[in-house]
Amino acid sequence: MNPYKLLLPLIFMAASGLSVPAHAIPWCQGGTIVTLHTHVLDETALLYHFGNQTIPPNVDPVDEDRYIASTVAWGLAYPHAGGGGGWGGWSVPNAGEVEADVFAPNSYVSQIIYSLSEGLGFDVKKCFTIPPMVQVEWDVDSVDNGGVGGANPLPYVKGIERFWESVPISPAKSTDR
Repeated sequence: MNPYKLLLPLIFMAASGLSVPAHAIPWCQGGTIVTLHTHVLDETALLYHFGNQTIPPNVDPVDEDRYIASTVAWGLAYPHAGGGGGWGGWSVPNAGEVEADVFAPNSYVSQIIYSLSEGLGFDVKKCFTIPPMVQVEWDVDSVDNGGVGGANPLPYVKGIERFWESVPISPAKSTDR
């Protein structure tokens, strides 16, 4: 008997076990991410917002400036947390949470040595179940049969769509709402 025929089922089972996909839920899946504010801060503003806080002793001296910048970014984003939650039975993971999405400088974003003198630019983004300032149209029969209805900007709120990022309900089914 060929010894490889005995090993083939074991190899197949091991490969099957290793190829199980991760089922992590993306931030704000099925909701709407809204950019609340864009901050661009220089070194003076970063140090002002950091105030008299201390840097923990376990922070590497090379990363002290990055620690100060990330603390300030989180400190300016955090007050916007809360709300944004369920409505009409619709639920979105992480609704009401905020994040500070840093876009500049490149040295901060690309994880190379960063200096406070470069400043910091970031967007404060918040996850909403539905976008704020909208009129919602729900067709109950449609929702019960797999539809989701729709949310449109209020007529007097012009151009707000540019601050929305629609997050697909399912990674396999990427339909914008």
